[in-house]
Amino acid sequence: MEPTAPTHDDRVVGPSDDSPHHHGEPDRGDGAIEASFQPIQRSRLVPQISIRWLFAATLVGAILYAIARQAGEGVAIAIAFMSVAGYLAAFFATLGLFFLIAWSFAVFFRREDPDALVGSPFADGQLPPQWLPPRDRSS
Repeated sequence: MEPTAPTHDDRVVGPSDDSPHHHGEPDRGDGAIEASFQPIQRSRLVPQISIRWLFAATLVGAILYAIARQAGEGVAIAIAFMSVAGYLAAFFATLGLFFLIAWSFAVFFRREDPDALVGSPFADGQLPPQWLPPRDRSS
């Protein structure tokens, strides 16, 4: 049995590929069928979590739990590891707290400056003056 050669047809393949139109979808003119739906756009508001990330988080959690259990039984290396992990977690939590404090000051104590565009070189629609003249590439 010989394998069939791949075809380079960009038409939509469906259960009834004999007709150029599938379920009333418009024809583009070149034999391809125009899709009658819009592609799904990824939301930027909701985080996209894949099953791989869930498996990785579960694995990391299981390893940390196993090390914490060993630390509870008195194993010295596990106690040291959990101490370092605790200090790192506290460090990054403190950094996050400092960021939230700085961000809240930036958001809640914002003041509008009416003269913000006065000193802007683009306020009148012109390019700013050049500090360094362009090089002459002919020499």
